[in-house]
Amino acid sequence: MNLKEVLNAAVESSDKGGGHALSLGAIDGLKAYRRRQFTIFVIVETALVVAICLLATYIVLHPGQTAVAKTLTGVIGVSTGGGIEVARRIWKEWARTDLILLLLAEASEAQVKGLIDRLLKLL
Repeated sequence: MNLKEVLNAAVESSDKGGGHALSLGAIDGLKAYRRRQFTIFVIVETALVVAICLLATYIVLHPGQTAVAKTLTGVIGVSTGGGIEVARRIWKEWARTDLILLLLAEASEAQVKGLIDRLLKLL
């Protein structure tokens, strides 16, 4: 599920609920989505650090295996770059969701509807 799907779900549920259902549904959905993004971010970063530590430990403990060491240093480089890029994208989505929650916190129902409509067009 991505940010656009969360906002679409809030709009669809508000059609059934009426009143403040849009802002309540949107805020609840966005908070759950933000928590999920943060959890994924922590898991990715933890897995990346553990993998780098394990590979580096293997290289240090087996200094005579130069061919394996060269291969593992390449793996460390590629996995670190890829892991950082994945983490950057997750963090960007988390920050975007947090900003939307800040905007929705003090907005009226009409402002919430307008903001969500504009966001859905942009996403």
